Amino acid sequence: MIKTILRYTTVLWLPVIVVMWSSGLARAGQQDVRILSMNDREMTLELTLPQFEMETLQGPDGRYQKILLRGWAKTSGVGYPELPVNAVLLQVPEEGAINVQVLEGVYETMQDCQIYPVPRLGLSEKGEPITEFVKDADVYSSSIFYPEEPAAIGSRSVLRGTSVARLKIYPFQWNAMTKELRYYKKIRIMIRFENSSIQSSIIDTAFEKLKKWAIINYKKEPQEANRQSFHHKDGGPLAIVPPQGRRTFVNRQSSIVNIQSLIPPQAMRMEVREEGIYRLTYEDLIGAGLPTGIDARTFQLFNLGNEAAIKVVSAGSYFSPGDYVEFHAQAVDNQYTGANVYWLYWGKESGKRMGEVDGTVTGSGIRLDSFADTIHVEENHTLWEGMPGAPEEDYWFWEKLTAPKSSDYAFDIPSPDTTTAEATVKVCFRGRSTATPHPNHHTLIYLNDTSIGDAFWDGDIAYVQEMTASPGLFVDGSNTLTIDCPGDTDAVVDIVYFNWIEVKYARYFEAMDDQLKFTITGDGSLEIEVQGLSGHGIRLFDITDPNEVKEVVNISIEPDGPSYKAIFEDQIAGAKTYYLLTDSRIRQPENPTLWQSANLESPANGADWIVITARDFMASVEPLRLLREDQGLRVKVVSIENLYNEFNYGLIDPKAVKGFLQCAYENWERPAPVYVFLIGDANMDYRDYFGSGKLNVVPPHLCHTSLGVTPTDNWYVCMDGPDDVLPDMFIGRMPASSAEMVAAGINKITGFENSTWPALEKVLLTADNNEMAFEELNEDLVTYLLPEFDVNRVYLRLYPNVEDATQDIISSIDQGMIVTNYVGHGSVTNWTGEYMFNSGDVPALTNSDRLTFVIAMTCLNGYFSQPFHYCLAEEFVAAEGKGAIGAFASSGLGYVWEQEILDPELFSRLFDQGNSIMGSLTTEAKIAAYAQGVTEDIVKTFTLFGDPATRLKVNDHNDVSPEIKANEQNGPLLVVPDQFVEITISLFPGNMSGVVCDWWIGASTPFGTYWFDLFRGWIVSNVPVSTGVIGLFELPETSLLDMNLPQGIYTFYFLLDNEPNGVLDDISWYDYVNVICSNEVPE
Repeated sequence: MIKTILRYTTVLWLPVIVVMWSSGLARAGQQDVRILSMNDREMTLELTLPQFEMETLQGPDGRYQKILLRGWAKTSGVGYPELPVNAVLLQVPEEGAINVQVLEGVYETMQDCQIYPVPRLGLSEKGEPITEFVKDADVYSSSIFYPEEPAAIGSRSVLRGTSVARLKIYPFQWNAMTKELRYYKKIRIMIRFENSSIQSSIIDTAFEKLKKWAIINYKKEPQEANRQSFHHKDGGPLAIVPPQGRRTFVNRQSSIVNIQSLIPPQAMRMEVREEGIYRLTYEDLIGAGLPTGIDARTFQLFNLGNEAAIKVVSAGSYFSPGDYVEFHAQAVDNQYTGANVYWLYWGKESGKRMGEVDGTVTGSGIRLDSFADTIHVEENHTLWEGMPGAPEEDYWFWEKLTAPKSSDYAFDIPSPDTTTAEATVKVCFRGRSTATPHPNHHTLIYLNDTSIGDAFWDGDIAYVQEMTASPGLFVDGSNTLTIDCPGDTDAVVDIVYFNWIEVKYARYFEAMDDQLKFTITGDGSLEIEVQGLSGHGIRLFDITDPNEVKEVVNISIEPDGPSYKAIFEDQIAGAKTYYLLTDSRIRQPENPTLWQSANLESPANGADWIVITARDFMASVEPLRLLREDQGLRVKVVSIENLYNEFNYGLIDPKAVKGFLQCAYENWERPAPVYVFLIGDANMDYRDYFGSGKLNVVPPHLCHTSLGVTPTDNWYVCMDGPDDVLPDMFIGRMPASSAEMVAAGINKITGFENSTWPALEKVLLTADNNEMAFEELNEDLVTYLLPEFDVNRVYLRLYPNVEDATQDIISSIDQGMIVTNYVGHGSVTNWTGEYMFNSGDVPALTNSDRLTFVIAMTCLNGYFSQPFHYCLAEEFVAAEGKGAIGAFASSGLGYVWEQEILDPELFSRLFDQGNSIMGSLTTEAKIAAYAQGVTEDIVKTFTLFGDPATRLKVNDHNDVSPEIKANEQNGPLLVVPDQFVEITISLFPGNMSGVVCDWWIGASTPFGTYWFDLFRGWIVSNVPVSTGVIGLFELPETSLLDMNLPQGIYTFYFLLDNEPNGVLDDISWYDYVNVICSNEVPE
């Protein structure tokens, strides 16, 4: 646990320390807010605005100003004024109101300012990320200052059991009408909580460091089982004694549907792709593994958790040769799958059986000649990723139409009754272009060359053009619908997507391919005659209730020329739906398989590290599973197929993965899982409409971001409701399309972790040439590195030939870089518009076991669900025996200022705090960046490629863990004046035992900066006073200080420098604890 002492101690009176020691430890914005007072019901914060600059730039409609405040977040509403914003993450009660009040605000004004708006992020026609100038007309004509309030609290989120909310502070406000910029030099804010209970409901060690550094007022309830004690062993170095007993957790109410409890230990699983009547014979089932000697009366059929009536034909009580089961099955057609799943159980209780309805023709029924039918015709050939409302709304389309354009579409209308009055035709579109004038779309519809519709409509809406048509236009069989977009709206461009056709018409009772599904409405006895059947073995079923299907018996079957007809009567009260077919159309289910439960819901399960992959890939994961087990982790490897079966009734859907992880997180043995490793390819084209053939081994969850439809794995590990974006586990992904590819990837990981290759202190920094900010960010990162680090730089600006830059990147990575960091523009497979490095360059690498960790501060390098190829991050990780051990990249778009916050957080945690575990490192950085104000899109889209439990090869001294506590608490400790406070320190040396270093204990107080001397006690000094020179870590005792504190806020810190020269010229390891002494602390 290496912790950045200056993260919040800079808030509490430590700016002097930042200046004296290490500018690389302090990120802009974090030292500008400090806590003035705090208790369980309220806290007071103060923001002091640092110096800022104004930049003037030319917009498309005039000159604008930008406020430059490096390292700060910005407002992110597209088209709204772009203004710096500061943010902090607060621990809050789980319930009750949170009130924010500005107690004091000192501001000055600037006149004649025209603030530049937040640009829209998007893609060019070539798929390259671009920014678009957009200005909200209402905001830029308003006389109200924006933002209206200097501070605002966001909605609650939950971070692994800790309720939090983000406070945003807006020291800049702008009035568009008067052009006045107001900037607060100081803002004092009171936050009041209606409820006083602020504590974590889950106490474990996995996220404690993360919470301590991300949450400004984090409070962990002391837990005896979590305490670590340190003591001497025979006068040797301090040794760590692990905590005894199990940790205590509070289990929250599970939101998972208890599907597993509905499924017996074994069942017959089968798939259907079309609606119809299905038959399972004794021979079919025995061949699929069904046990013999089953009581046929206990057969039960389930679909989506509901029991459906079946027909069991059996000569006796026990299921025997020649026996069979029949049932009606419904089709499934959604974005994930076209296969429905049915489950046959046995041995529990008597099952539901089909009833019978008498269809005898009495001659008293009213004859119907036709019925109202609706045909829906839809094909999916193209998609619009950026469509508003996607992916919840349908974003797959038949064709994209750019006016002027005319297209024909053939579809069948079977057996139309042309004697009826009217039919209804619907054509669904989605507007793409929004250019003026309005309306900006014009669509003409023709059916079999006859005009039936002419409509002007507007915008990017879903538009259903509904028309009436004479049934005389219909052809029994193939018909042609023509869509004509004439392009006569005077808009610069008229683009629409065509989605589907729907026709509601009167249809004769004529079978197609020996089957017919039809719905009739009426009241009383009705007689139906269905013609066009090829055989006399005709069956009829009432399927009005799919779970209570009945067979209609005693129907009349008569010859009708070369074919047959079926006639029946039934009593109708409202509407009934029937399915008629010949024996030849009875189907067999696909892939009947004897399935056995993996009992994944059982609370007896427990794991720290979970792998989710295909069943066929599981054996290839075994070497890594054994390694993780040897490292002391509880491990669980599960198949994606079992997740579908146990958490979504067998149907393919990403929510099954989330349901499983939610179950494991809430119900499994404590501590809850920490690492989740997804192994296998992902494809946003779930149904392979494009025909790319790319597998969907572990499917992506798609969300809507500034890009539009965007893959995210973060959703899988957010356990607290649909709007939660803060991950509760560390998740990573590795691409693979075969068991052999999985084996290669696993060998790469185990080889890296078992390698004796030393941690070379080398870093590669690469940058685009479009903006100097890219290089400046890289240079800021150098401050986090020790002086002995070699830094290779490949900045495109310095290369007249892009190929030379590419070669230098390859050469540098081949030398062995701990980190390869790129900043600049990019896309799915490349860095820079000039392709300074792209997927095609990865095979040229020869870095063998000197694997790097790639950080891509760019757009789309992590877009892992692309249907046709891997993204660049995947290529780095998938490269066999070379490339990267891990990569961290975005599947979406982002602003440069967000990368300027996120990238330093990564370097700080890796090189300052020594957090070299990839999942923890990247998750901590994302949450820390979120705490400082980056958009939720950054948390959703930045994705880890690689095993989240893999530890990067950083020098062993980063395993050193100093710890300082106040009254056995990590802080903040709340006490009343003169209450007894005990400060204790402890050290865990990792592999650095015996290394000689300087160490200090200091305190920032309301009365000045103090340093502790072993002989003289506390000394007031702005210059660090060395406490001693020791070998790690031979401390005489852990209990160091007992004291009574006057009222105020105190920060105690414990610092070590691995150069034993009596001068604190660098901080190698550190920790801190806050103590708030106030009369307002509740008892």
